[in-house]
Amino acid sequence: MDETIWPESITGDMDVRDFTMVYYNPWDKQYLGYLVVDYTPKDYAKEVERLKAYESTDYVGYYSVSEETSHELLAVNADEYHGFVYALTDGEQRIIYAEQLFCNYFMDLDYTDYMPSEYLLDGFNAREGNKYRSEKLKETGSLTNE
Repeated sequence: MDETIWPESITGDMDVRDFTMVYYNPWDKQYLGYLVVDYTPKDYAKEVERLKAYESTDYVGYYSVSEETSHELLAVNADEYHGFVYALTDGEQRIIYAEQLFCNYFMDLDYTDYMPSEYLLDGFNAREGNKYRSEKLKETGSLTNE
């Protein structure tokens, strides 16, 4: 997955309001994270421009995600098997960078224990018994994406 949506580094002039990164590997690697940054007006405009220039992928329908309406989606890298990396904004100089990376069409982690629901894409469901997983397993006939 392309994680260049996230900032390359956290600098001293960034006002980081919240950050969580979780790595879990019972058998397969899983990553769950978010970074919330409040920017100055000038830096916010520059970062929004960078993110909007990113060549976003389709995401609606993956893991029951609907079109994002709770925040403005600035950039997204979505994969029908591995999940999402994206950036949202509240339109008031705050950008939320987030990712949910996993395999086998579900997360072993209870992601709601680690990430506020408002930072998840609208409709996101990667629980083990999710409808998207059931449909994909019927299509592929297996647990792998090979």
